[in-house]
Amino acid sequence: MVGSARTKRVLGAVIDADPDTGVPRRLQDLRRRLDSAYELPDAFPVDGLILRPRASRPDRARLPILGVWLMPDNERDGIFEDLLRVAMTVESESYISAVVDKAKVDGVATYSDVERSKVIVKTHVAWQDPDKKNVGEAIGQHFENLAPACQPFLGWLERLFGEPVA
Repeated sequence: MVGSARTKRVLGAVIDADPDTGVPRRLQDLRRRLDSAYELPDAFPVDGLILRPRASRPDRARLPILGVWLMPDNERDGIFEDLLRVAMTVESESYISAVVDKAKVDGVATYSDVERSKVIVKTHVAWQDPDKKNVGEAIGQHFENLAPACQPFLGWLERLFGEPVA
C-alpha cells in the first residue's frame, strides 16, 4: 500500500474481462502483478477470487485480503453490461440485439464490437425510460431478472467482506 501507513484489511476489485483480454489473460496479468504477495490459482474460480497474503511475506500483516471479480461472471469474456443483459427479459434482449445488429449492418450505428453490450443495455434503458441519464439510475427498475443474475456476484461480496449484501 504505497503512500499509506494504515493497514487495509480487505480490498475488492471488480475488473472487466474484455474480449480483447479475456479471463485467462486477466488471470495471467494478476499473477504477474501479485504473485510475490499472493498465491493465485491455475484457473479463475467461478465464484470469484479471494486471496490471503502469502505466509512467507514478512509484511503479511500489512497486506489486505484481496478479492477479484471478473465481469460478467468469472467465466465469460465481457463487461458489466453483459451481466445486465442477462437481467433483461429474453424478449427484450433478443429484440434489441437484433435491432442494434441491423443498425450496424445498415451503417446507421458505428459502435465497435467490444461496445455492443453497452449499446444494447443503453438502448434498453432509453426505450424503457428516456428520462434516465445513465444505466445506474435504471438498474433497479428496468432489469427484471437482476436478483438472480447478480446472485453469484453478491455471494462473492458477502464472502469477501463477511456481511450480507442487501
